[in-house]
Amino acid sequence: MRDVKRFPTTTGLSWLEMSSFKEHLFKGHEKIGKEYDYVIVGGGYGGYGCASRLAELQPEARIAVFEAIKIGNGDSGKNAGFIIDVPHNFGDQGNSTFEDNEMYYKLNTFIIGRMRKTIEDSGIKVDWDPCGKYLCCSETKSFKLIETESEELDQMKVHYEIYEGEELAKRIGTRYYKKALYTPGTLLVNPADVLRGLYTTLPENVDVFEECPVMRIEEGTRARVTLLNGKEITAKTVIVTGGPFIEEFGIVKRVFCPVLSYGAFTRQLNDKEMKYFEGVKPWGCTAGHPAGTTVRFTTDNRLYVRNGFSYATHLTTSHQRIRRAVPKLRRAFENR
Repeated sequence: MRDVKRFPTTTGLSWLEMSSFKEHLFKGHEKIGKEYDYVIVGGGYGGYGCASRLAELQPEARIAVFEAIKIGNGDSGKNAGFIIDVPHNFGDQGNSTFEDNEMYYKLNTFIIGRMRKTIEDSGIKVDWDPCGKYLCCSETKSFKLIETESEELDQMKVHYEIYEGEELAKRIGTRYYKKALYTPGTLLVNPADVLRGLYTTLPENVDVFEECPVMRIEEGTRARVTLLNGKEITAKTVIVTGGPFIEEFGIVKRVFCPVLSYGAFTRQLNDKEMKYFEGVKPWGCTAGHPAGTTVRFTTDNRLYVRNGFSYATHLTTSHQRIRRAVPKLRRAFENR
């Protein structure tokens, strides 16, 4: 396989800035072993899931996770922080069947249950709020999506509630949205906080290394992994969970279409500003339009908006693109 030319970067800020695990220290690079049974490349939720399950199935195996940047500072820590139980916007997917939707729901609720058990059993404190989510529409032409999704949920026998008008405004603190479908099974989280917290729960047979990019993977009886810092290790099996960066290793080609979206937080609202949200609990909404704006009112009294899409030409973004996104995010915030 070829040498990696492009690595994840840390352009822009993430939820990591607000994580209680921000300063947690994983293993130092001087403790990298020469041999492992399993090497996992990528320290996101996929990497965590692999490491957790492998350690459970093979407690005697030596497992290493390598993340190119700080865990929680990549895509896993820069999304809007929804862990959704129901198939997301399944009424608009076109080719999905009832069986597909039911399987997604079973898989999602299984994963949520597994994560919840890990958090409870370990006693870690993470920003994890089981408050559900709203699918919100600001235009009547989008109401059809709510109708379609409610029909699908009825078929799946999944509970939901519909709010509109003043009743909706009272729950979320804005009259921008006209109608919403509420599903109670979604978790709203600080995704970087939950991710770093979960990595701290991995057992002793898992070594976690961050800010330690992998430069090359070579196949053989035992795979050879070369790190950017020059160290070489061997492994029985290598699992790459790096999203579109998988293509950088030459493993696959033209299977990803990476896109960028942009989000912004307010500072924490002060007591005077919080009077406008009196009685409003933390909430999050996805838009009735597939490319619409995601909004959250967080547990630490911030407002968050996310919108806009662009093609991730170099698998990352630039300071120029971030600057161009700022006025759009400001307009979305002010409209609401």
